[in-house]
Amino acid sequence: MTEYRLENTTLTGELWYNINGNSAVAALLDKWARERYLRTAQRFPWDKSKGVYILHEYHSLHCPKIIYISLNK
Repeated sequence: MTEYRLENTTLTGELWYNINGNSAVAALLDKWARERYLRTAQRFPWDKSKGVYILHEYHSLHCPKIIYISLNK
């Protein structure tokens, strides 16, 4: 058992709802990304010299969070 799977569904729900994936998004300069062999990404809306990248670890948390929320509405 972990705090994400407790009998106290109020506490468990709070933990799941508070997973924040916003910090998983990064706007990287194209030059910097090319130097590190990253693929070209979707354009950053406020600066077309940057691409928007989503860090995989945070994205991996997003799916279980959505599943939890969907099943516990």
